[in-house]
Amino acid sequence: MTANGKAPLSYQWQYRKDENSAWAASGQEGAKTAKLSVAATAGLNGYQFRCIVTDGNNQKTNSDFATLTVNPKISAQPKSKTATVGTTAEFTVKALGKGTLRYQWQYRRNSSDTWKASAQNGNKTATLSVATTAGLNGYQFRCIVTDGNGRTVVSTAATL
Repeated sequence: MTANGKAPLSYQWQYRKDENSAWAASGQEGAKTAKLSVAATAGLNGYQFRCIVTDGNNQKTNSDFATLTVNPKISAQPKSKTATVGTTAEFTVKALGKGTLRYQWQYRRNSSDTWKASAQNGNKTATLSVATTAGLNGYQFRCIVTDGNGRTVVSTAATL
């Protein structure tokens, strides 16, 4: 943030959960400087931040507020599997995000084919179970995770 006025300028960052909440003094790193550092966690998604600047004449002004948007995050990517025909291979993804997470697994024949929604067991959960056949050799699987705010993140592809 950049501010002008009679020196010295002092800063106090504030936050609130939403527009219906009261402003509170921030304890985040840089709360009394021109630059606030906020750890972007799912719990802070939607929080608003503003700064009160006071000049040497004790004149105060508030900055406009900024809203923190935290996207979901993949914390553990699915891993490629080697499986025997007739067994089951499981692909698991771990994700963090705001609200209830939704999962949609996808597959493709190889890296040049289009991704398609999987109908395998667990295709809408964090763990996909694939009944292995010789025809699935080399197929890739990935997961799209959507948080409670409708934001998505896509895992890396794992190969069977």
